[in-house]
Amino acid sequence: MILFINTFLTQDKFPNGPFTSTYQRGRLQPFGKIDIFKYMLSSLKIVSWSKVIIYCDVDEPLQHRQKELFDYIKETFPGCSLYNKRNGTQAQWQNAMQEVMEVKSTNLVWFCCNDDHIFMDRDLNIINEFRNRHNDTKEAVSLYFSHWPELLKIASSHPTKLDNTFIKFEWQNIDSIQLLSKKILYHWWFKEDYGVNTFMGRSDWVRGIHCRSIPTTYHLPFKEIVRHFDGYGHVGIDLNKCPPLEIPSGFFDKKVILEYGGERQLDNSFYINPTKEFNVNNPSGTQAKWGFEDVPRFWLDHISETIVHEPPSPEHRDKAILDLATSMHNIPYIEEIKKAYGFTT
Repeated sequence: MILFINTFLTQDKFPNGPFTSTYQRGRLQPFGKIDIFKYMLSSLKIVSWSKVIIYCDVDEPLQHRQKELFDYIKETFPGCSLYNKRNGTQAQWQNAMQEVMEVKSTNLVWFCCNDDHIFMDRDLNIINEFRNRHNDTKEAVSLYFSHWPELLKIASSHPTKLDNTFIKFEWQNIDSIQLLSKKILYHWWFKEDYGVNTFMGRSDWVRGIHCRSIPTTYHLPFKEIVRHFDGYGHVGIDLNKCPPLEIPSGFFDKKVILEYGGERQLDNSFYINPTKEFNVNNPSGTQAKWGFEDVPRFWLDHISETIVHEPPSPEHRDKAILDLATSMHNIPYIEEIKKAYGFTT
């Protein structure tokens, strides 16, 4: 698989997007875009990529940290192709896609024009299963890796086929947060004509023209594997069911302290207690409702200490997962989700 990122780092909210309000974080502190992007890149480091290609334009107010960021990228992905710009015109996109198409070992591309979608799964089983099935595909296939509750609702409105890992359905979409086949990218950037001077910073550019989709077989896992850093309040999902993320204190220094159960004792720990309300609106609430088995894989070598006052409650952990899955719609995949998450209650 190829990791391809094309992004513009700015603290401005939705500089070219469809939403008129900022992201909703409740009482949670905001984080800077450089740190969020570094956090996303750290989460993607655990995947074995055939090639990493990153186009990154940094807005002027953030340029004082550009060298720090680019050094971090080179350290995280040695040998990557790193460009200090963002593709915008179709000619620029075609030039960028030539580098993608030249990689012959895979036909799959993790295509992302965002800086804030974090790979949160504990393992790579779902990603590897999709790769094993479709690495050499010539068809239009996609794994829509983020916005899990929203995609569960969309899938439930289509005829679907289920297997042990995925909900499969036919759909057309041009969002720039997909693990997709080269056939789709080739159609987007080579088969259509968007005009010589048309600027499109992403496939789903919304204040202007955007890519034109083709019929695609979509794959949606029975587990959430990626979450948007600021949650999904901007698309109407309750923050108490799908809260925004936080970068744990000490993460970049590999000094994360996990604190499970009971009442929180340390101000600098990451507090996990499924019996508590989320801290998005409650200052004494929990930062996650995980079991031991849910801690993201990319965290594991960043944890310096684990404190367990009480083991996490499986019953409350399982309820939080179902609350997330049904946060936009009643869905017909409950038993499959329970199996995927290993429910014991």
